[in-house]
Amino acid sequence: MKYIFAFCLTLISLSASATSLALRADSAYNREDYADAIRLYNEAIAGEGVSSNLYYNLGNAYYRDNRLGKAILSYERALALDPSNEEAATNLEFVRTRIEDVPEDDSSFLSNVHGNIVSNMSPDAWAWTALVLFIIVLGTVALYIFFKCHSAQGRLLRRYFCARVLCLLARHRLSDRQRLRQA
Repeated sequence: MKYIFAFCLTLISLSASATSLALRADSAYNREDYADAIRLYNEAIAGEGVSSNLYYNLGNAYYRDNRLGKAILSYERALALDPSNEEAATNLEFVRTRIEDVPEDDSSFLSNVHGNIVSNMSPDAWAWTALVLFIIVLGTVALYIFFKCHSAQGRLLRRYFCARVLCLLARHRLSDRQRLRQA
């Protein structure tokens, strides 16, 4: 008999502590301390067990804490436990409308690298880059003229075209920056 009485007393105290956790979570929510309310609601769920109202309140706290994904999950759990919970269904639909679709980045790796290089270089750096590339182009042309070996000329010709393209890109970027600066 003593053991049954002790067991019942333990269940009552656990239920009272879980209920007090839910009440403390409600007061934290009313004080707009949403992080503490979330922690207390989670503790109440762990201690008391799951209930539709606890998940509904947890979803509200997550929403107020701007954690929309967890708010949706909590509302869905509340609805799984009680499909007739209209407040949870309404809040779930409302939170789903608040989620913005972020467009995917369709640009390629090379265009991202190019964009980062272009945005991080100053006009002076572009001017120096164009000057160095121009000197490389002149050196490549001079070497091409003086080499008689066709394989060496072919390699130099390819290097010339690559350097020339880079030089043109640098000059184009520099002129764009100067136009933007004047505007």
